[in-house]
Amino acid sequence: MVFIRTATTRLSSDAGDAVASAASRCATALGARDVPASFASAPHIASLLVVRLTRPAPVSAAFAALPNLANNGTRVPTIGAVVAPSTAQEHSSLDLVHFHSSNFTANAFHVDARFSSNSPFRQSKGVGRWFEPLALQDDASHAPFDVSAFKSLSLNTPSLHDSDTQQELDLKYIVQGSSAPEQDPSLLLTLSDKDPHAIWDGLCRVFPHTPKMGLITPMTPFLTGLTHTLLHDTTTHEAGLTGLAFTPNTTTSASPPTYLTTTHKHLTPFGPVLTITACRGNIITRLDDGTATHQILRALAQQHGGASVESHLARGQSLYLRLEESGAVYRIVAGDLAKGNLALDRVRDLEAGMRVQFLYQDLTQANGEAFAGKDGAPGIRLETIPEAEGTVLEEAGTRESEVVISDHIAMHSDAGIVYAEKGAEFEVCRVPYSSVEYYP
Repeated sequence: MVFIRTATTRLSSDAGDAVASAASRCATALGARDVPASFASAPHIASLLVVRLTRPAPVSAAFAALPNLANNGTRVPTIGAVVAPSTAQEHSSLDLVHFHSSNFTANAFHVDARFSSNSPFRQSKGVGRWFEPLALQDDASHAPFDVSAFKSLSLNTPSLHDSDTQQELDLKYIVQGSSAPEQDPSLLLTLSDKDPHAIWDGLCRVFPHTPKMGLITPMTPFLTGLTHTLLHDTTTHEAGLTGLAFTPNTTTSASPPTYLTTTHKHLTPFGPVLTITACRGNIITRLDDGTATHQILRALAQQHGGASVESHLARGQSLYLRLEESGAVYRIVAGDLAKGNLALDRVRDLEAGMRVQFLYQDLTQANGEAFAGKDGAPGIRLETIPEAEGTVLEEAGTRESEVVISDHIAMHSDAGIVYAEKGAEFEVCRVPYSSVEYYP
């Protein structure tokens, strides 16, 4: 069993030591407050630091000077990230999460270099694309037009599909430590840059039966001077992925029940469930017996009783599509009336025979909500929010220097979330008000 304890406080100033000072204040509070009897004897095995900035602040030096975040005098594995809320949040704040367990160990890791999403083939467009040569002088840039060269982003995304055993073993050691146990982790929790596809593909190959959840962190160049601000122990990174791996400390330890609950809020289905009959990459050309655009326009007209479709779409509604088999939801990012095609915000290729349902989301009627666990139980929620909305803080009324203790943590981002159940392929979701939750 892994227990969660969170301390939340405001940053008292914009000074360079404000982050370290707030983290120290939270660590002191977590050590001083009464620990619930249910895990009083469980050691502190890992920490998670979440910083929400409303204005620029120096954090790299503060991360390097972080105080000891453990209660027993030994530094524990620590990860963290800077999250950039909108002006809807008046004060910068910090969450420090302590994970406790007698049956599990934790390892903090950062994945970059060979397994990084920094590559010439990094996702650069939201729809299928023609292969882009590495240089303009490449002979391929002058090749004749060839429809067979059209590929989806997934075909140009680096992965470990062609990796050897040593590369996969290297990734296992990075994630679980130099003395990686034979047993796979029971949970991976990650914080990444805007393009986690390549690294997550590797994680799913090396740990196919481990449930995984991750937050795609917002870009922070105007807050910290870094593209992204990720923390691994006391080192700051601006690319790649940092995470925690929770692994049973013996082969006889029973894995805790792992509940990854995925929710997509404020989505309304319209039209019938249809079957993809023709597609290429992430582009749908035909649904049932008609073109993709014909089917969605017909469904919208029926949904709105023949009223102007444009008037409803201009009101702030966004269109999405759900895959019935997996429940994954993707934004419809483009359509071509002349060709009848629809393009989805999806990297992995679509397949003929998939059953799909159209959805719309009216952001003028949607809003977030505070997270307090499931029926009062402790937990972790990672949630996607609209770009214009600030994060929803349970302790929004916290006074300066006051520390509030809880048994749950919610992290939000307008960049999206990523998750994978046991044995399943990972999904990247950028749909507002979508979340993945974990309950130990």
